[in-house]
Amino acid sequence: MYCKNCGTKNEKNSKYCFKCGTKLENDNKNLEFNKIPKVRKIIMGVVILIVIVSLIILSILLNNPVKRVEDNLKNYYDNYKKGDITELIEIEKIINSSEEKSVNNIKDTIRKSISGYVKNFNKEYKNKEDLDENYDKLKDILDNIYNYFINESNILSEDVYENYKNELEELYKSKVNYFYGLDYKGKNDYQTYYYYQKMSEKDCYYKKVIDFINDYISGELKTVLDTAKSKVDNIDKDNNEDMIKALMEEYEYLTLNKVSNNIDLSSNKDYQELVKEVLKEMVTYVKNLIDEGSNAPIDEILKLIDDEDNKYYQELVKLQDEKNDTEPEKLVLLNSISYDKNISISTRKREINNKEYDSLIYFKTNIKESNIIYNLDKKYKKFKASIIGEDLDKDFKGKIIIYGDKKKIYESEDITNTTNENIDLNIENIKELKIVLEISSETSSDARVYLVEPYLYK
Repeated sequence: MYCKNCGTKNEKNSKYCFKCGTKLENDNKNLEFNKIPKVRKIIMGVVILIVIVSLIILSILLNNPVKRVEDNLKNYYDNYKKGDITELIEIEKIINSSEEKSVNNIKDTIRKSISGYVKNFNKEYKNKEDLDENYDKLKDILDNIYNYFINESNILSEDVYENYKNELEELYKSKVNYFYGLDYKGKNDYQTYYYYQKMSEKDCYYKKVIDFINDYISGELKTVLDTAKSKVDNIDKDNNEDMIKALMEEYEYLTLNKVSNNIDLSSNKDYQELVKEVLKEMVTYVKNLIDEGSNAPIDEILKLIDDEDNKYYQELVKLQDEKNDTEPEKLVLLNSISYDKNISISTRKREINNKEYDSLIYFKTNIKESNIIYNLDKKYKKFKASIIGEDLDKDFKGKIIIYGDKKKIYESEDITNTTNENIDLNIENIKELKIVLEISSETSSDARVYLVEPYLYK
């Protein structure tokens, strides 16, 4: 023991310092604490601090309205008794005494809890009786929560409740089909297959049934798939037209035989993959035909698929639209704004000078000037046609002149019986197209000037 006055060391039980006579203090508690190493003192302080902070946090949590609602919901679900809604009443009290921010959090907590109940329902059960018991319990819980808060749609709206209820019912019906199928398994496998086919992919039992389904249909499936593939076996892959016809036959066969001997093959992965492969190839060969300038039977294929939501159907529609945009449109099919009586149009095939044309405008040469006007409405970019003369006198002098929005954009050479002059005009942003025949020589009622195959391009 050391003297506080002079620092002299004295005997342990001395009451006075033998050197200066000062009374010595003997505080065992302080002595014991002073003997504790510094590191241990720090650790003890930290532990005490953690305990204090934990008590504070626990106090906050216990008074947190969201936590209290969560606890009440858990108790209600775990200790559910028909007709007992004590916890729901407690939740309403908490809602009524909470601030707006807390009420919004409570709403989210209720929805998350209900969602958790439904997801927890998607598990395996001992038997159908066990399933029914859990379903009835959960359905009752959902109904009670919704009905209790029915006048407080901000807490649980009808739409949200219906979504959870529908999800629960879908899972329940799927699991019922599993147990029905299980009853027939090994006795009447078709009945097992029938019920398993009706199950939901979301069901936790689905992985168990899919192997059974695939094994059951494997024989029938192999026959159908092999027959379908044989439709293209001997077709020249470089012949686009023949390949499209064969692929259409293959797809049609698959569609007609997706149910074979009362077995639905369409849900099988191998069947679905072959259908996708056939459709993908059809799109490829349609593109090939379009690229080589040949007609592709897109309309026929679309009728065959008959599913607007199908990815490949949509691709074909897009190809068809693009094809229509690039294909020429016959000028003679447009309604003209005005034309002279000695001008005629034809959409029938007609032979002129030993060559056949599918559409034309022809001008009789019995008056000095005649014209026809079309409204293009700025829809087209290019105009093409050819000029031909028939039964013209050797002294005949006449020209075709074309105006775009009253501005001359083309004038031909003098037309003769041997004329075959091609017109290729840029008509982008032109609204009105006027085609004129001007004759500077004597007129003749028997002669004609033709504008053959007048096409518009977008």
